[in-house]
Amino acid sequence: TVNNQASSPAGKTIGGLNTSGTSTFGGTVTLNGQVNLSAATGGTVGFGGIISGSSQNVVVNGYGLSLSGIIIMSAANTYSGNTYISGGTLQFNSGGSAANSPNFYLGETSGNQTAILALGATGGGQTLNNPITVRNGSSGTKTITSLATSSSSTLGGNIALNDNLTVSSVTGGNLTLGGVISGSSYGLTKTGAG
Repeated sequence: TVNNQASSPAGKTIGGLNTSGTSTFGGTVTLNGQVNLSAATGGTVGFGGIISGSSQNVVVNGYGLSLSGIIIMSAANTYSGNTYISGGTLQFNSGGSAANSPNFYLGETSGNQTAILALGATGGGQTLNNPITVRNGSSGTKTITSLATSSSSTLGGNIALNDNLTVSSVTGGNLTLGGVISGSSYGLTKTGAG
Protein backbone atom coordinates (compact mmCIF):
# COMPACT_ATOMS: atom_id res chain seq x y z
CA THR A 1 0.00 0.00 0.00
CA VAL A 2 1.26 3.45 -0.93
CA ASN A 3 -0.14 6.46 0.92
CA ASN A 4 0.44 9.67 -0.99
CA GLN A 5 0.36 12.35 1.69
CA ALA A 6 -0.85 15.88 0.95
CA SER A 7 1.90 17.26 3.19
CA SER A 8 4.71 15.69 1.13
CA PRO A 9 6.50 17.75 -1.53
CA ALA A 10 4.68 18.70 -4.72
CA GLY A 11 5.34 16.76 -7.91
CA LYS A 12 4.89 13.31 -6.38
CA THR A 13 5.63 10.46 -8.82
CA ILE A 14 5.19 6.70 -8.67
CA GLY A 15 6.64 4.67 -11.51
CA GLY A 16 9.39 2.57 -12.99
CA LEU A 17 12.77 3.24 -14.55
CA ASN A 18 12.78 0.04 -16.63
CA THR A 19 13.24 0.72 -20.36
CA SER A 20 11.97 -2.75 -21.32
CA GLY A 21 9.69 -5.32 -19.75
CA THR A 22 7.12 -4.63 -17.04
CA SER A 23 7.37 -3.44 -13.45
CA THR A 24 4.29 -4.06 -11.31
CA PHE A 25 2.78 -2.38 -8.27
CA GLY A 26 0.36 -4.95 -6.89
CA GLY A 27 -0.84 -3.10 -3.80
CA THR A 28 -3.36 -0.32 -3.34
CA VAL A 29 -2.51 3.36 -3.78
CA THR A 30 -4.27 5.92 -1.58
CA LEU A 31 -4.09 9.49 -2.85
CA ASN A 32 -4.13 12.46 -0.51
CA GLY A 33 -2.63 14.64 -3.23
CA GLN A 34 -2.16 14.63 -6.99
CA VAL A 35 0.17 11.95 -8.32
CA ASN A 36 2.13 11.39 -11.51
CA LEU A 37 2.35 7.79 -12.74
CA SER A 38 5.45 7.41 -14.88
CA ALA A 39 6.90 4.77 -17.16
CA ALA A 40 10.27 5.20 -18.84
CA THR A 41 10.31 5.16 -22.62
CA GLY A 42 10.24 1.53 -23.82
CA GLY A 43 9.00 0.22 -20.49
CA THR A 44 5.67 -0.73 -18.95
CA VAL A 45 4.47 -0.16 -15.37
CA GLY A 46 1.40 -2.01 -14.14
CA PHE A 47 -0.88 -1.03 -11.26
CA GLY A 48 -2.85 -4.05 -10.10
CA GLY A 49 -4.40 -2.61 -6.95
CA ILE A 50 -7.13 -0.02 -6.56
CA ILE A 51 -6.07 3.64 -6.76
CA SER A 52 -8.33 5.67 -4.47
CA GLY A 53 -8.59 9.27 -3.33
CA SER A 54 -11.26 11.93 -3.11
CA SER A 55 -10.92 14.64 -5.79
CA GLN A 56 -7.24 13.77 -6.38
CA ASN A 57 -5.93 13.95 -9.95
CA VAL A 58 -3.91 11.23 -11.66
CA VAL A 59 -1.35 12.33 -14.27
CA VAL A 60 0.33 9.91 -16.69
CA ASN A 61 3.91 10.68 -17.78
CA GLY A 62 3.54 14.33 -16.92
CA TYR A 63 5.45 16.99 -14.97
CA GLY A 64 7.63 17.73 -17.99
CA LEU A 65 9.40 14.36 -17.84
CA SER A 66 8.97 13.65 -21.60
CA LEU A 67 8.42 9.92 -21.05
CA SER A 68 6.50 7.66 -23.41
CA GLY A 69 6.16 4.36 -21.56
CA ILE A 70 2.96 2.44 -20.87
CA ILE A 71 0.94 2.66 -17.66
CA ILE A 72 -1.48 -0.25 -17.22
CA MET A 73 -4.41 -0.17 -14.80
CA SER A 74 -6.04 -3.53 -14.05
CA ALA A 75 -8.31 -2.66 -11.11
CA ALA A 76 -11.62 -0.83 -10.74
CA ASN A 77 -10.06 2.38 -9.44
CA THR A 78 -12.14 4.72 -7.28
CA TYR A 79 -10.19 8.01 -7.32
CA SER A 80 -12.50 10.91 -8.15
CA GLY A 81 -10.11 13.48 -9.59
CA ASN A 82 -9.38 14.13 -13.24
CA THR A 83 -7.13 11.91 -15.35
CA TYR A 84 -4.42 13.61 -17.43
CA ILE A 85 -2.68 11.53 -20.10
CA SER A 86 0.21 13.90 -20.75
CA GLY A 87 2.40 11.44 -22.64
CA GLY A 88 2.90 7.79 -23.40
CA THR A 89 0.02 5.36 -22.95
CA LEU A 90 -2.63 4.82 -20.30
CA GLN A 91 -3.99 1.32 -20.88
CA PHE A 92 -6.97 -0.16 -19.08
CA ASN A 93 -6.80 -3.94 -19.11
CA SER A 94 -9.81 -6.20 -18.60
CA GLY A 95 -11.32 -5.23 -15.24
CA GLY A 96 -9.53 -1.89 -15.23
CA SER A 97 -11.46 1.36 -14.99
CA ALA A 98 -11.61 4.81 -13.43
CA ALA A 99 -15.38 5.23 -13.38
CA ASN A 100 -15.37 8.04 -10.80
CA SER A 101 -12.91 10.23 -12.72
CA PRO A 102 -15.09 13.04 -14.11
CA ASN A 103 -12.82 13.99 -17.01
CA PHE A 104 -10.02 12.47 -19.06
CA TYR A 105 -7.62 14.94 -20.71
CA LEU A 106 -5.65 13.51 -23.63
CA GLY A 107 -2.40 15.25 -24.61
CA GLU A 108 -0.27 18.04 -23.17
CA THR A 109 -0.57 21.78 -23.73
CA SER A 110 3.05 22.13 -24.89
CA GLY A 111 5.99 20.04 -26.12
CA ASN A 112 5.84 17.11 -28.51
CA GLN A 113 4.78 14.08 -26.48
CA THR A 114 2.39 11.59 -28.03
CA ALA A 115 -0.54 10.56 -25.82
CA ILE A 116 -2.57 7.36 -26.11
CA LEU A 117 -5.63 6.01 -24.30
CA ALA A 118 -5.88 2.25 -24.85
CA LEU A 119 -8.68 -0.19 -24.09
CA GLY A 120 -6.59 -3.26 -23.47
CA ALA A 121 -9.11 -6.13 -23.13
CA THR A 122 -8.05 -8.38 -26.01
CA GLY A 123 -11.34 -10.29 -25.85
CA GLY A 124 -13.40 -7.12 -26.23
CA GLY A 125 -16.46 -6.36 -24.16
CA GLN A 126 -14.75 -3.47 -22.38
CA THR A 127 -16.52 -0.15 -21.84
CA LEU A 128 -15.22 3.19 -20.54
CA ASN A 129 -17.80 5.96 -20.14
CA ASN A 130 -15.55 8.85 -19.09
CA PRO A 131 -15.82 12.08 -21.11
CA ILE A 132 -12.60 12.97 -22.92
CA THR A 133 -11.10 16.32 -23.88
CA VAL A 134 -8.37 16.23 -26.50
CA ARG A 135 -6.02 19.05 -25.55
CA ASN A 136 -4.29 21.47 -27.87
CA GLY A 137 -0.66 22.59 -27.60
CA SER A 138 1.58 19.55 -27.93
CA SER A 139 2.62 18.67 -31.47
CA GLY A 140 2.46 14.96 -30.62
CA THR A 141 -0.42 12.84 -31.87
CA LYS A 142 -3.36 12.03 -29.61
CA THR A 143 -4.83 8.55 -30.04
CA ILE A 144 -7.63 6.38 -28.68
CA THR A 145 -7.16 2.71 -29.50
CA SER A 146 -8.71 -0.68 -28.82
CA LEU A 147 -6.50 -3.76 -28.52
CA ALA A 148 -9.44 -6.18 -28.80
CA THR A 149 -8.67 -8.92 -31.32
CA SER A 150 -12.27 -10.15 -31.22
CA SER A 151 -15.63 -8.60 -30.36
CA SER A 152 -15.97 -4.88 -29.61
CA SER A 153 -14.83 -2.40 -26.98
CA THR A 154 -16.75 0.81 -26.34
CA LEU A 155 -15.85 4.34 -25.38
CA GLY A 156 -19.20 5.74 -24.27
CA GLY A 157 -18.27 9.23 -23.07
CA ASN A 158 -18.44 12.41 -25.11
CA ILE A 159 -15.26 13.53 -26.87
CA ALA A 160 -14.39 17.24 -27.15
CA LEU A 161 -11.81 17.94 -29.85
CA ASN A 162 -9.51 20.84 -29.11
CA ASP A 163 -6.96 19.16 -31.39
CA ASN A 164 -6.94 16.40 -33.99
CA LEU A 165 -7.59 12.85 -32.79
CA THR A 166 -6.61 9.45 -34.19
CA VAL A 167 -8.76 6.40 -33.41
CA SER A 168 -7.65 2.85 -34.11
CA SER A 169 -8.61 -0.76 -33.64
CA VAL A 170 -6.46 -3.84 -34.22
CA THR A 171 -7.31 -6.64 -36.64
CA GLY A 172 -10.30 -8.76 -35.62
CA GLY A 173 -11.85 -6.28 -33.20
CA ASN A 174 -13.94 -3.14 -33.17
CA LEU A 175 -13.95 0.15 -31.29
CA THR A 176 -17.34 1.80 -30.78
CA LEU A 177 -17.51 5.52 -30.00
CA GLY A 178 -20.86 5.95 -28.28
CA GLY A 179 -20.73 9.58 -27.16
CA VAL A 180 -21.05 12.90 -28.96
CA ILE A 181 -17.89 14.06 -30.76
CA SER A 182 -17.64 17.85 -30.87
CA GLY A 183 -15.08 20.44 -31.88
CA SER A 184 -14.56 23.11 -34.47
CA SER A 185 -11.72 22.96 -37.03
CA TYR A 186 -10.31 19.66 -35.78
CA GLY A 187 -10.49 16.25 -37.41
CA LEU A 188 -10.83 12.56 -36.64
CA THR A 189 -8.52 10.06 -38.38
CA LYS A 190 -9.12 6.30 -38.36
CA THR A 191 -6.18 3.89 -38.54
CA GLY A 192 -5.73 0.17 -37.98
CA ALA A 193 -7.33 -2.85 -39.60
CA GLY A 194 -10.19 -3.25 -37.11
